[in-house]
Amino acid sequence: MTTSTERTLATLSAIQLLHDIKSNADVPEELRKRAEQVLRHFPKPMDLVSLASFCDRYPLGPHLFCANDPSTPLLGQLLTQMSKYDFK
Repeated sequence: MTTSTERTLATLSAIQLLHDIKSNADVPEELRKRAEQVLRHFPKPMDLVSLASFCDRYPLGPHLFCANDPSTPLLGQLLTQMSKYDFK
């Protein structure tokens, strides 16, 4: 079963991967355009942080994402670094 921390890390990694594909001139244009289209409908990293914080505050609610997991320091670091992927 996937934990909320794993889901959050996977979503952030997917955003980063799609952004890297979109920005890499060595990737075929058709694939770069697809990555851009998918990113347009993906949650922005700061939206994900807001949702994860909400999930963390309400223990009886659904735990889809996680913003605070002491056992995974990488999560906090990645959430902070992801602000550069907050596309317009």
